[in-house]
Amino acid sequence: MREFIKRVKFYEKTVADAKANDIEDIDFELAEEKILFLKNSYKLNINLIEEVNKEIEKLQKKLILNHRAEMIIKEISTFEKYLKEKYDYDLVLKDEDENEDENEEEMFFIKIDLSEEMLEAILQLK
Repeated sequence: MREFIKRVKFYEKTVADAKANDIEDIDFELAEEKILFLKNSYKLNINLIEEVNKEIEKLQKKLILNHRAEMIIKEISTFEKYLKEKYDYDLVLKDEDENEDENEEEMFFIKIDLSEEMLEAILQLK
């Protein structure tokens, strides 16, 4: 971008010098229009770059959220396998649409099928 600005300033200086020296074979109005066009296109490019940067930031946020969601899913899956293998528990995620009335802070519950002996052992631990 700096190179572009330097070039436009060089064009402006060249046209100003040509006007000052009364060079006849140059269409000064056309030259000034082209310089104005270059300046406006520069402003448009800056605006486009800003818009592209905003879109890139949005995409980066979505990618970060997507990555976090994938990591949470992996952790839940690992935890679910651990519960199933170690304790024969089934981890069941709540469906938000069906359970709107229940406490929203609870994310999941564990379905437990324990024998009476295990229940007694757990109660004795408390």
